[in-house]
Amino acid sequence: MIKTYLKLRNQAKESLFFLKKNALKKTIFPEIINIETSVLCNANCITCPHKEIVRKINMDFSLFKKILDEIHNYNVKEIHPFNYGEPFLYKEFINALKYIRQKSPNSKIFIYSNGAAMTNEQMQEVVTQNLLDKVNFSLDAANSDTYKTVRGLDYDKTIEKINHFLELNKQNNNKIEVSVSFVITEQNKKQISEFKKIWKNKANIHLGVDDGREGKPFINKSSNKPCSWPFNRITILTNGEVVICCIDAMGKLILGNVEKNTIKEIWDSPQYENIRQLHLSKKKDQIPLCANCFVRY
Repeated sequence: MIKTYLKLRNQAKESLFFLKKNALKKTIFPEIINIETSVLCNANCITCPHKEIVRKINMDFSLFKKILDEIHNYNVKEIHPFNYGEPFLYKEFINALKYIRQKSPNSKIFIYSNGAAMTNEQMQEVVTQNLLDKVNFSLDAANSDTYKTVRGLDYDKTIEKINHFLELNKQNNNKIEVSVSFVITEQNKKQISEFKKIWKNKANIHLGVDDGREGKPFINKSSNKPCSWPFNRITILTNGEVVICCIDAMGKLILGNVEKNTIKEIWDSPQYENIRQLHLSKKKDQIPLCANCFVRY
């Protein structure tokens, strides 16, 4: 555990060095865009406030296409068609990925998934048609009992699906970058070594810590230092509302709605700019959502 903490601390220092070296500057248009295609989820994760979300379940595909039609005009580095929900449960998910490839071919497509909802047909299309650039399977456990506790799903069935995805990807020259993640909590902290042993030769491994979105954080790392998200990223919820980042699960700080305004208009709005200035001035504690945030990008 000590080594894990040191690694996370060093990663945080490296991130801060990068921010100081390059300065926090607003990009012309968001470089990374989260589009919450659905809030449907088949899991019951102890670290997630999903059960409290009451907004529209799925994004209308017409709205999704409207968003991509605007993105088409800009150089967007990454598009993440997920937020609070399992992306493979979105009924238009494959069509959404195809539309991204059509309208924004130079953008990388990245998702987080629990892996348990994937169908064989979806896996086949995603892999053979190169519809993803990166996928992270969130597992947080190394055995059935712990997995049931922290995610509420069937471990063996999930692992079988992920292994099938890995095999398909291998047959397709591993064109999709695959990772598995382990968010450290009190319930699973003794399984880190076993998790690494299971996956070290199969996928990239990402370790994180419970940031406190659903209860007390595993490590308190809050500070008033600026976050980079307001300067280069944006999150769009299923109902079209724009929030500052993925931490805002309940949509408490709404910066606009893409059904009424363009992303560019919202991105350049005085309200958004005020948030950036508060972060630059190390006054983000004046923003209720940011004041107690334990995540710093």
